Amino acid sequence: MAKAGDKKRLEQNADHIRKLKIIVIVANVAWLVVRFLLRRSTVTWTSYAALGLTSLVYAICYPGIATALAPHYSPSGELVYAGADLAQGGVLSYYHDLLYITAFVQLGSMISKWAWLAFIAVPAYCAYLLVIHVLLPYWSAPRADTTSFESEADKRRREKRERQTARAQKFSK
Repeated sequence: MAKAGDKKRLEQNADHIRKLKIIVIVANVAWLVVRFLLRRSTVTWTSYAALGLTSLVYAICYPGIATALAPHYSPSGELVYAGADLAQGGVLSYYHDLLYITAFVQLGSMISKWAWLAFIAVPAYCAYLLVIHVLLPYWSAPRADTTSFESEADKRRREKRERQTARAQKFSK
């Protein structure tokens, strides 16, 4: 038997998926109507490339979100899992960001071709995350000294060899 919280999350996820579907459809249809019907003279190969790019982003992000938010039922029809919680963040959050940026770019590009520059924000943000979470911690991590891994017995043997070498050099002169 599903709990009240699971039922609430199930309804929220279904409503959210429906809203995302509307956003994707409205952005695509509006862009196609404006670009290919009303501004037919401005259609070039870049228009087709833009349509391919936005379709690719939608084809990756929307199914990823829909799969994460989909409920799971037992063979008897009982709700087992109500879907992911939207507040938890992670990759699901990045999928949402990409979907919203893509819709913004499509709608903005109906007014100006410069709206496509908003897509630069995506790799710029990825580079920022790479620097902050990977490179800076790697660069600022203390370096391990090679002698600190030397065991106590190895340290005594090394010191003894150094003393013997120093004594041999002292008497050989």
